[in-house]
Amino acid sequence: MKPNCDGLGIGLQMKALHHREWSQLDWNKEYAQIKIQPHIRVKIKNHGLLISWLAATAASSKVNFNNSD
Repeated sequence: MKPNCDGLGIGLQMKALHHREWSQLDWNKEYAQIKIQPHIRVKIKNHGLLISWLAATAASSKVNFNNSD
């Protein structure tokens, strides 16, 4: 994501859920000042190698994981 890019859609949620407050903001200025502290929860459903996932990802996105251009 580019700096000051609202890739998480925070502005859209503010506009939809708190329109009155959002309309009084200079969103570009205010967004640059927001400090985001993510809280991430991970649930491991299985363990093992991701070889088949990598192969499928490489095939669908044409990414070369072999570094042998």
